[in-house]
Amino acid sequence: MKLLFLLFTILSIYGCSSQRQTLVFIKHTPYCGGARPTPEMARGTIVMASKSKFALTKKGGKKVENWIITDTSGTWTGKLTAGNYDVYRADKFLPNEELMKQLKTFITDSTNYRFSGEKCLELWKKEPDYSFSVSNSGSIHVELKGKCFVGFTPCIEYIGPKVQ
Repeated sequence: MKLLFLLFTILSIYGCSSQRQTLVFIKHTPYCGGARPTPEMARGTIVMASKSKFALTKKGGKKVENWIITDTSGTWTGKLTAGNYDVYRADKFLPNEELMKQLKTFITDSTNYRFSGEKCLELWKKEPDYSFSVSNSGSIHVELKGKCFVGFTPCIEYIGPKVQ
């Protein structure tokens, strides 16, 4: 009976242990017009999110479980416990004043860009950039989606000349 209890305890601990995960972060920007695109151009541009910082939280949670920094190939490898996670870009944890400094170029160019306001920044900060589940060891591809003419800049809308 003691052997059965010991075996059950070991299996329980092992079952709750962390799983080795590889997260591969890519940035996708759509094709934004101009010359007639080749099929490859029409798929947009994909680059690795190298040397980028992200926060991992449990799904729907506010507490940061892990701060991760990707390597030069946009990859992070580490241990995560089984469960559901949200990914946030590190910028989402900056104060609005700091974000406004980063957006200054866009905000001052009212001919080509429109700033949606600080309320938009607050909503943007609350939205995860990606969500995923961990149930066993493996690799997860995290795709961050950019927008035409502003890339990954939050709360900025391009209103300038349209490319035909």
